[in-house]
Amino acid sequence: MTLDQFVNEFRDFAAQCELRITGVGADQYQLADGSQQFETMPLGDLYAWAEEELLDVGVYAAMLAIRLRRVRAALGRTANGP
Repeated sequence: MTLDQFVNEFRDFAAQCELRITGVGADQYQLADGSQQFETMPLGDLYAWAEEELLDVGVYAAMLAIRLRRVRAALGRTANGP
């Protein structure tokens, strides 16, 4: 992958993030005045919410690691090999 290809992949990823913000994120977290819940949420609630989201990221990372390990094993590849 060239640097330009990598940048384009990143842009595609960022565009998908933007769709999450403007789609389901807006439905779930945008307030009637157009502001976002995290802006006015009490800090204790924000910390709890953020911690839950980070835990989810960790769980998703573990799930992906398991699947990648299984794919690698199915292809007969080692962790350090091609």
